[in-house]
Amino acid sequence: MPTADLSHPRARSLGSALVFAVLSTPGGCLEDPIQSLRDAATDVAADVPVDVPVDVPVDGTTDVPVDVGSDVPVDVPVDATTDVPVDLPTDVTRDVTRDAAADVGYFGPSRCADSGLAICEDFEGDAGYDRDVWTPYASNGTLAVETTRAARGSHALHAHTHAPNVDGGVGASVGLRTSLGFPRIRNTYFGRAFVWMETRSPSTHSTLFESGGRIVDAGIFDGALPAGGLNVSQRFSISGHQLEASYDSSPRPPTTDYSRRSASTMPLDRWACLEWHFKGDSNELHFWLDGVELVDMSVLPTRVPTWFAPDWVRVSVGLQLYRPDTEPDFDLWIDEVAIHPTRIGCRR
Repeated sequence: MPTADLSHPRARSLGSALVFAVLSTPGGCLEDPIQSLRDAATDVAADVPVDVPVDVPVDGTTDVPVDVGSDVPVDVPVDATTDVPVDLPTDVTRDVTRDAAADVGYFGPSRCADSGLAICEDFEGDAGYDRDVWTPYASNGTLAVETTRAARGSHALHAHTHAPNVDGGVGASVGLRTSLGFPRIRNTYFGRAFVWMETRSPSTHSTLFESGGRIVDAGIFDGALPAGGLNVSQRFSISGHQLEASYDSSPRPPTTDYSRRSASTMPLDRWACLEWHFKGDSNELHFWLDGVELVDMSVLPTRVPTWFAPDWVRVSVGLQLYRPDTEPDFDLWIDEVAIHPTRIGCRR
């Protein structure tokens, strides 16, 4: 199938784009689920990795290669637990569309159009994804909207990292990013995405979903902030094949903690429903796998040291490898990415 032309610029002013009305109740809940997405050009500076922007082919049989850059994020220190490789399946029979055995009402036609969610991307449009919402990036990898497999509908986003993440001695960064709707009311939001990781998961530290921003209040770190503030990212990650929460600050004050690892490993060769709750007003994080909370990687307000949240100004979805891995490449498919003020779940 021919590759669609996705080269038109995002020159339209966010202020002139569509504005969704939103009201906040005294308790902080949203009566109207749609937050103002089109007037959210942020004034908050953030240390966003400057990745190579790419056009994403739709239903491409070949990916568009991206030149290797020097802008891959620096690795984040992890806790003292040694990464122990686990046995990975090597002979798995796969359904190229979805894992029928695990279908408990999650799959079928796309549900974004009638979902009422603040952001819901199904990759079914002619352009592959909503270019007024998402910006693609890629370094040491390729990105394409394909029909190879899909959790819902017929299309999904395929992120591929290739051999230079080993041979070149650097990592890789491939995915989509948006700043629309950020900062969010009460600095809190829920995310949901269906993810298929093929054959193997990274053994080194990597990230699937990330939000970041800047902390400028020196008081919360006992005055230990650099001039201009502290750049902070909080992430839904993989390390040693296990799912984990991670925290990155730059420069890093000595009181910062960096990871909380789950006993659950990243599912392989099937569609997994991954959810996250970044609750910045109370400095806590929560995560779910196939609708079940991963309590062993929750980050609570009582945690010492505290994972202080910035005013989040973006969310990124894809695959970021912060250093070379033992495997030469990885393939990840993402479908029905959703962002909302309340929990979304796997069936919506």
